[in-house]
Amino acid sequence: MARLRDLNDPLLASLIEAADESGRAAAAEVLIARATALINAVLARYRGSSVPMEEIDDIRGTILMRLVRRMNDVPRFEEAAISSFDDFVATLSFNAANDFLRQLFPARERLKNRIRYVLARSGRVAMWRGRASIVAGLAEWRGSDAGGVAPRAIPLLRSDLERALIGLFEETGTPLSLDDVVSSIAVAWGIVEERTIPSAEAIGSDHSLEQRDYLSAVWSEIRALRATHRAALLLNLRDGDSVSAIELFILLGIATIDDVAAALEMPTGDLAAIWNTLPQDDRTIAGRLGITRQQVINFRRAARDRLSRRMALRENSRR
Repeated sequence: MARLRDLNDPLLASLIEAADESGRAAAAEVLIARATALINAVLARYRGSSVPMEEIDDIRGTILMRLVRRMNDVPRFEEAAISSFDDFVATLSFNAANDFLRQLFPARERLKNRIRYVLARSGRVAMWRGRASIVAGLAEWRGSDAGGVAPRAIPLLRSDLERALIGLFEETGTPLSLDDVVSSIAVAWGIVEERTIPSAEAIGSDHSLEQRDYLSAVWSEIRALRATHRAALLLNLRDGDSVSAIELFILLGIATIDDVAAALEMPTGDLAAIWNTLPQDDRTIAGRLGITRQQVINFRRAARDRLSRRMALRENSRR
């Protein structure tokens, strides 16, 4: 038993040392209550999205089922040890959520990633955080809340996603929620959801390989930054004006939640706990890092300057 205590998080001591089934059940109940708060923090990202609440409940149930199975093995097998309970729950939650969404909405998720990529890099269209959802529209509308109803059947150019988005926004005349944008493009392009995991060929035909290659290079360069520069950049990293871009690395399989936590030099559980607050403002980041707000700004500027130089060098080397 001493060996099991050494291998596991001290939070699991009551579970390991329980004298009988009743004691183990009581210890497990305490751990599940702690895990549920962390799971909810991760899944909060999907509330108000295209994922129905019953599907989110299914994901939560799947995570808890896997957690209970693992906790049943902890008092019996050394190989089932959990060195950090919060980190294990966070990783389990992210993996279950991403696996579920990829299987449930593979075509839609690929399209949404492409749309986010264009909105983040285009000078004519953009996205930002509204009162209740992520909002997209023409760049000059930035900061306005979603105010229109997306048309469900209008012709949109399939060969150029940026022009299709511009056409959609010109048709509505107002910003739209990101989910409405995805739905409109999907209908206009005749994208029918097939609940299967996409093959590498399918991903390639959706032009996601270019996006993945670019973001893989960006992630590699981010990992090469100094620790404080990485944190100042990542904790504030945005797609548009105020939408966290960290999750894009995870959704595309470029980095895991553990990789991101390691880059931020924080436990995975701590990252999961603040996941729904990202991106954070400079004052919050300064408090977390124990530095001044101006230092956060300076470190992020230095990080961006280095990234720009390094990405330019990579681009020139490919020509």
